[in-house]
Amino acid sequence: MHSVLGENLPSCKWFSGSTLLTLEGQHPAPHARSPGMRKPKPKLPLLNRSIVSDQQALSEALSQVLERDLTQQKHSRQIRQLQQKLRRVVTQQAWHQYLLLEEASSARFIHAVDLVAGWAFRQGRRGNG
Repeated sequence: MHSVLGENLPSCKWFSGSTLLTLEGQHPAPHARSPGMRKPKPKLPLLNRSIVSDQQALSEALSQVLERDLTQQKHSRQIRQLQQKLRRVVTQQAWHQYLLLEEASSARFIHAVDLVAGWAFRQGRRGNG
């Protein structure tokens, strides 16, 4: 779990930090890497019953899929840029309200992705998809 404004949200690497700015308008610091070093891409896990039934394990699996997607990366960069522009033109109180809205939207989206992933896994397991 993580918290931006005192609210606990599921720990989802693919969402937390990819779009949400802090109250001060900054995005979380990137992970330190040696110059010229590329982060090796881990093998994608195969979905199984234990992963689908464990919210944290499912979030990790979805993170690995989404981190590889160039379109997802492009959208995340665009959202960060728009958030930075917005932060410069609104009051502290308005920014706080925006972050609360963003947290609620994020929680809804995370739940939807987890729900669809579980449903898709069950459909494939039954041979209906």
